[in-house]
Amino acid sequence: MRRIRRRVAVAAFALVIVSLSGCAVVRMVLHGGFRRPGVELTSSRLTSLDWHRADLVFDVRVSNPNSVGIHLASLDYKLSLNGNVAVQGVQDQGIDVDARGESVVQVPVSLAFDDVYRAFASLGNEERSKYAFECGLGFRLPVLGNVRIPLRREGTLPMIKRPALSIDRLDIKRLNLLGAEMALRVRVLNPNAFSALIRRFEYGLRVNGKPWATGLLDDPTAVAELGESVVEIPLKLNTLQIGIAAYQALSKEEPLDYELNGDIDFATSLPELPQAKLPLHLVGRVVPSRNAMTAP
Repeated sequence: MRRIRRRVAVAAFALVIVSLSGCAVVRMVLHGGFRRPGVELTSSRLTSLDWHRADLVFDVRVSNPNSVGIHLASLDYKLSLNGNVAVQGVQDQGIDVDARGESVVQVPVSLAFDDVYRAFASLGNEERSKYAFECGLGFRLPVLGNVRIPLRREGTLPMIKRPALSIDRLDIKRLNLLGAEMALRVRVLNPNAFSALIRRFEYGLRVNGKPWATGLLDDPTAVAELGESVVEIPLKLNTLQIGIAAYQALSKEEPLDYELNGDIDFATSLPELPQAKLPLHLVGRVVPSRNAMTAP
């Protein structure tokens, strides 16, 4: 008698659950029909590339073949360069995928080249690096519980090195009591295996704390791959603009303190980097040279 009552109670409880849940999940449990979601890495692309960083986006498509909605609770990822883990992280905001629906999850990844080269010095010698993007999608599923589905994609990425800038020298072409004509030579070293073209060179120069010049050079200057070039900034100042202390230093060819700021616009032969801007900020001391002076 007790067994009969127990069976009746279990059956009644099951009927209540079925009625309250709309039957969908319970029918799947009874018939073993709940399926894992489909996941696919559909695309990857560079969204931004400059001298300092590369920004990528990976698109992951999630499809739900079931008649009830599912929840993507988390997504972990890592990006490796030549086998070295460069970036890793977790997205845990979660998304819901409707019954028999699809959703695309975008995974943005950013690489700071300076950080990469500090951590993995050998990559600084590479023109391109193989990358492996790996991610795991963590689902909370009604029947299967917590499930992690892994994905992987491989490709290549250009390894960008920022051009090196330095003051080559300050040539004095004319110096008298009225003023001076000079040329400040800025050396540009291209450490990359692609050529570059300086299209615009905007600058502001202070010497010994005084503003000496501002201007814009727009004559193109080519910089070969793994090569260097010199940009010459013409300077023509009167004695008042130069300042007494700086004028005396020029006369004696003694060191001058300088600060050079501005922006350089490049075009390059690398398809992924058709153009790029490089901030200019150089501070130091330069010894003026009278070797380039013309005869009076």
